[in-house]
Amino acid sequence: MPEQGEAAERSDEAFEAEWQRLRQQLELADGYWLGLIFSDAPARVAELHRRVRDHMIATVGRTARLIEIAASTPEDLASALDQILSAARQFPPPRCIWLDATGGDGDGAARGSWEQLAARLNEHRETLRRHVPGALLMVAPVGARRILFERAPDLWSTRDIVVDLPPPSAELDELDELADLPELPWSDDFALLALTDRSDYQDPDFALRVAESQPQGDERTPESYLQRAQLHLQAAERLLAAERGREAAEQAHKALSLLYRGAAPPLAVIRALHILGVCEVADGDIAAARAHLHELLRTARAALARAALPDPAIAGAAVVGVLLLSTIEHQLGQPSAAIDAEAIALAEAACDAPAADDVYRVLLAQALVTSANTKIHSAPEAARSLFLRALEITEALRSSDIAPHFARAITDVTRVTTDVGLAALDRRSGDFNAARARLKRGVERTRRTLDQSPAGAPARARTALRQHLALLLMELSRTEQIAGYTSAAERRQESLAIIKSLLPDLAPHERPRWRASILTSDRRHRRPPAADS
Repeated sequence: MPEQGEAAERSDEAFEAEWQRLRQQLELADGYWLGLIFSDAPARVAELHRRVRDHMIATVGRTARLIEIAASTPEDLASALDQILSAARQFPPPRCIWLDATGGDGDGAARGSWEQLAARLNEHRETLRRHVPGALLMVAPVGARRILFERAPDLWSTRDIVVDLPPPSAELDELDELADLPELPWSDDFALLALTDRSDYQDPDFALRVAESQPQGDERTPESYLQRAQLHLQAAERLLAAERGREAAEQAHKALSLLYRGAAPPLAVIRALHILGVCEVADGDIAAARAHLHELLRTARAALARAALPDPAIAGAAVVGVLLLSTIEHQLGQPSAAIDAEAIALAEAACDAPAADDVYRVLLAQALVTSANTKIHSAPEAARSLFLRALEITEALRSSDIAPHFARAITDVTRVTTDVGLAALDRRSGDFNAARARLKRGVERTRRTLDQSPAGAPARARTALRQHLALLLMELSRTEQIAGYTSAAERRQESLAIIKSLLPDLAPHERPRWRASILTSDRRHRRPPAADS
């Protein structure tokens, strides 16, 4: 069939393109270097091995030594590092060590062995650099890519080349109806809000088909990698909106791999890491999200350190990821003042850049509030200072023209959080009237904002405001109950009604926290009024 012939041609072209990249690395590299090769096609691996061997003989001579190590069982994987170091000590020294570990399926029974090998390679990466005299080519199943990326991040960062061999042509599918689709634009919303309602293609399955149907034999340029990554990220966005967190995380991970392979700019990598972290939180994989957000922070640090002037886009995109990381650390009971301070420093760097705009001041206010919330009990005066600084910023932003709906929504939410934090500090100091007045103003302002929301505002932004209106009412009810106001019960009932109406619209990972707030409110309501401890 014509379609099968075209698929085979694409597969062969993709293989040739990957071989040319590897051959150039073989010709130019000197001393130790690391190449990672991923494939589930034994015939492709065998052909690549033959070409590497023949190329070495042709360029170096028959004395060129290529030592092959086969790791086809979990036991082989467990001893792979020792075999590599043993091969490196042979004389004459090998020009290339070829570790064929495709027999140990990264997704199957050998997963545990792969995780152990990845951890050992990561721990001994400098030993490999010192003792391996030439190329180390590690051939692994596709399923091992994520294991190496997550369990061996430092080793992964030292890679010189990543080669993806295409599947056999018989496994390629042709989706003719998607061939002429227009290129989807990059969504800048990802820099601030990982999920919005702004989308040209709302159907997650359609977006998934678009992302997965991209020809693998296209010219491998940085632009082509970036375009394919964009499609996977947009599919992740649609899947996340449909509460399909695991599939969303898979798409975001594919996008990130493409960006790394295409040597994408740091900003694109930072955004992808943020999206991947959000998807993994939605899927319940908090450990993976935490690891990827730490990688985001390292990437941002390195990029900003190389720049002559602060890049506000990089710093701003990093702030969002670091704020999510801070939230995760607090939920895990491991709050980090250093991470909170770094979020503020990144936001300040973005604001100080010549090209900065009000969006970065939104982020600075959010970073200040996040840090202040952690200090309410331990350092109340420091917390008040941070809240007041955030309040000054949000007051100034109210009169500015922040065009994106998501930036305006974040400003409103940050102001609500500031009101709640300052009210808590007022209660701690015994000034219940000040706390009550502040919360009442917050309730009135949030109601006005909801009433005046433009027609084009994302539904998620409106949902966030309703959540925070419920929070304000709950805090106002608590304050009035302590101070003896009879209106406390009415405030509480309205807050609970909003929360219950919101539950169906919340993502699955958000619902337990809000259900818990209902139970907490019930317990507080049954207790006699008492001052804050």
